[in-house]
Amino acid sequence: MSVTVKSPKTERDYELEFAVGKNLQEAVELFTEEVVFNKFATQTITDIGNAVRKLMNDGKSDDEIVEFIAGWKPGVRKVGGGKKKETAKTLAARYKDPSISPEEKAKVRAKLETLIKEAQEAAAEL
Repeated sequence: MSVTVKSPKTERDYELEFAVGKNLQEAVELFTEEVVFNKFATQTITDIGNAVRKLMNDGKSDDEIVEFIAGWKPGVRKVGGGKKKETAKTLAARYKDPSISPEEKAKVRAKLETLIKEAQEAAAEL
């Protein structure tokens, strides 16, 4: 698997190849069953904790949280529910993409200009 690591602090990128296996059996062969399970368990605990924290922050009741947990499965995203908000950085990258149509480029530019305006208005309130 190809991995790109970015370090904004040092402004460096590093690319590497690292074998993780193509499936569970290969991962176990590479790293042992104990390691694969421990990584799974650690990430699962982190994921459920993050999901419950979001529900708490959203003002959900204990009963609503219990109901959510009862239906929760690792890897199945139910929290949030909406599209990810595009950042100025992602919009700028899309704008520079030579494969997008002029119409799409205009839409991206309008979104970016709106985002900039909202940021300026928010900064003025500080």
